[in-house]
Amino acid sequence: MLSRKFCLGKLPLRNEIRKLDTHEDPNPSKCYQSFHAFNMLDRKCSLMRSILVEPVLLLIFLILVPPFVMGQSGSSIFIENPRIDPSDPVTGEETRISYYLILNSTCIPNGSRLRVGEEIYPAVFNESAFDPENENVLFFEASLTPQTSGKLKVLIEIEMNGTWNGAGSFILDVEEKAASDEDTILGFPKWYCSISIILVTLAVIFFTWSYFKGRSMQKAKGNDAAAGMVFCSSCGKPVKKDDIICPWCKTTLDDEEFICGKCKKPVSSSDRKCPHCGAVLADPYDNAVQEIPSVRKKKPLSKTIEISPSKKRKCPECGNILLDDETKCPLCGYE
Repeated sequence: MLSRKFCLGKLPLRNEIRKLDTHEDPNPSKCYQSFHAFNMLDRKCSLMRSILVEPVLLLIFLILVPPFVMGQSGSSIFIENPRIDPSDPVTGEETRISYYLILNSTCIPNGSRLRVGEEIYPAVFNESAFDPENENVLFFEASLTPQTSGKLKVLIEIEMNGTWNGAGSFILDVEEKAASDEDTILGFPKWYCSISIILVTLAVIFFTWSYFKGRSMQKAKGNDAAAGMVFCSSCGKPVKKDDIICPWCKTTLDDEEFICGKCKKPVSSSDRKCPHCGAVLADPYDNAVQEIPSVRKKKPLSKTIEISPSKKRKCPECGNILLDDETKCPLCGYE
């Protein structure tokens, strides 16, 4: 139809075409010109179709086909129908990935693996899911544990002849794992509670050790101070070596009444060292510093007056002593 419209532009050809339609005897030379024009038109239409139509169709095909169905450029293998279990992967949990590997009859892959960034996960061929009737389809399974959330690109590679070739890729949308009740204690993370318990335990151990260490140091200091003293054998209180009577219990002290403060054995008042343990004996007040408190002088509240016996007068009523200038008793009021 296009060729016919093309030929109608010339009047001689128009009549010959009309004769062909009405089965009249056409002119052979004019028919040859018509068929030659038809042939040239077909060539031009084929050339325009190869230049304009076919690239547009190829571009539409590349846009509509999903990227994970096709393999990389030059690859004779590709993946199909990747499945993810669970369908909503989260961080820190194992995610299983399975996919079908489509290959031609000349390609026999040695293995499969998944690449997620710098991480590589080996895949295992599932022989139980393999269809023996279709040798060009293999079923692989792999598991990975994503540590970061977001969209992760998973690249599937196949080893052929010692070289790893990309078979396809897809996007894995990973969500952040929500904190559950099992991961918290009273609303706080377990790691926070563990560190707090360790710090509290160390603090209790430190303060307990400090308390008993201080007590033992005080006790040792007291024993060292008491080792150089002498004590009364009756009441056990410290006394001077030159005391004759104990100032505490009033016991008469002699050479047999003194005891060493360190070994608790009797010593003499003239001993400077204990003959039993060698402790240096000293009076409990030799090293003492006498502190005299400062007393502020105050004005006396009353004044004491000495009255001579010749000037003493007594009240006839109550017997109170009256001064010379007193005419009335301050107690009973007698005049």
